[in-house]
Amino acid sequence: MWTKLSLRARLCVLLSAMTLSMLILGLGALMVYARYQLADEQEPRVAAANEVVTALNHTLANVASPGSTLAAFVEGLPKDGSIGFEDVSIDPHSAEEAARGQLSGGVPQWFIRLLVMPELTTRYPVLIGGTRVGDIVFRSDLATDVSEKWVVFLAVTGASILLSILAPLIAYWTVGATLAPLDDIGHVLTRLRAGDYAARLGCKGPPEIVASCGQVNELADTLAKLSADNAQLLRRLVMLQDEERRELARELHDELGPLLFAIRANTVVLLQSRGGRGADDPATKVLEAVEGLQQTNRRILDRLRPMHVQELGLKRSIEGLVRDVERQNDRLRVKTVVDSTSDFDRTVAETLYRVVQEALTNVLRHAAAAEVSVELRVRSEGVELTVSDDGVGFQSPLVLGRGLNGMRERVRALNGIFDLHRVNNRTVVRCLLPLAGIPGDHGRAFPDAFALLKE
Repeated sequence: MWTKLSLRARLCVLLSAMTLSMLILGLGALMVYARYQLADEQEPRVAAANEVVTALNHTLANVASPGSTLAAFVEGLPKDGSIGFEDVSIDPHSAEEAARGQLSGGVPQWFIRLLVMPELTTRYPVLIGGTRVGDIVFRSDLATDVSEKWVVFLAVTGASILLSILAPLIAYWTVGATLAPLDDIGHVLTRLRAGDYAARLGCKGPPEIVASCGQVNELADTLAKLSADNAQLLRRLVMLQDEERRELARELHDELGPLLFAIRANTVVLLQSRGGRGADDPATKVLEAVEGLQQTNRRILDRLRPMHVQELGLKRSIEGLVRDVERQNDRLRVKTVVDSTSDFDRTVAETLYRVVQEALTNVLRHAAAAEVSVELRVRSEGVELTVSDDGVGFQSPLVLGRGLNGMRERVRALNGIFDLHRVNNRTVVRCLLPLAGIPGDHGRAFPDAFALLKE
């Protein structure tokens, strides 16, 4: 239970418990002190009364008419009731209760009982000829003292209650003001974890918090620099990879292409000189193998360097790619929605084309799908490409193959986002590229690309 409480709640509980403990201890000390104080204040009066009664008994024992002397003494006693004479017929207990009843004066009886009051009436026997004829009764007037103790009790209790209310409120406000920068730090760290390296903190609060804010901002600066360097490096790698592919495609086209053409031409001439081709003729088999090599070479050249992307534009290239897929699987229906993208630069266009190419290749090989959707839309925030199918999906946990992993790296190199997920029984490949690759929009990026991916 305690571990589930917030820091604010813990401090409020501790302060309330501490204030309550102080109240209980203070009231206990007040009761003990009041008891002894009342007894000390009564002691001189009791001692004086004892001396008076001792002198009276001595006088009564030595006078001729002790009754008249006693009567004269009683007549001369004060009329305020603090000291008086009671004969033996009066019940001492009832007299004590009556004296306690006179103490209230607005003070609750429960408080009087809580004080553990000393005896309010002290009795001294009056003797005549060795016979007890009555008592001189001394009554302590503690009403003022009890009222003072009641006022102190109210003051202590009121102050404790006020403190028990103010202390948690002050602690709650203080901790809240202290933790507010920590909440900001947590929010900024969450944004940094999500890849938003532009997040920064406004340093405010205690010096310790300000120092932590400064360290978080330094971390954000470092991550931003590393991210920029990494993106630049990835983009450079992609450019080098494309250049290497173009060079390899050029070698295959310029070196291997003519050789295959020469072999094919010579084989055709050989067959013609031998009067035609037979199914078992070695020259026929050589011709078939060469034609197969030429087709394979063209496919390799197309994957290494899709020249038609630059010649025909991205939209027509994707539509051509879709037609090839439909020819390979006549039971597969492909829906295509492609915005006009003729103004893309070469790197962005080739990246989008290769993502579509890799996604459709995986659908043909693994998905066993009946319907595929290809959508490429240009938003104000960037370019969004979505390829989805109703196939069997992928196993969990997901492990990206070489093709999709390469596409993800290409997208990241362009400061984009690549995502593969399963939703509504459909496998969705989705990528977002910022508009930095479109002429006239350099430097623009997604305001919240992660939010776009979650839509």
